[in-house]
Amino acid sequence: MSVCLLPPGGRRRRSSRCEPLPQRRLELRGLHARAEKRAAKACIPYRRFSFHHLRHLFAVEYLREGKGGFYDLSRELGHSSVKTTEIYLAYLTPEQAARAQTGVAQKRAHRRRFGNTD
Repeated sequence: MSVCLLPPGGRRRRSSRCEPLPQRRLELRGLHARAEKRAAKACIPYRRFSFHHLRHLFAVEYLREGKGGFYDLSRELGHSSVKTTEIYLAYLTPEQAARAQTGVAQKRAHRRRFGNTD
């Protein structure tokens, strides 16, 4: 079975042209063990995490850094409804949330991707 990353349009597709998944699976237990060791070396408290935590972290940082807007993030995450994406606004400052909901973030992300076309 082959799996493709999401294309720019955001729709998933399976195709024989995609790269096959690597045979060696990354075990979550091994990932936790490595992260726990690094945290101990740095004297940082360690808390177990799941894939969903990493997905949530990506979404919040995406909006905080202005990489795109609210609707861009919804497409990136594959949400069928924008209402699902609204939960991430609670983790932003009011200014960041307003920027994510208006065209400011979209304009900045567009300039970053395609250059200044003004």
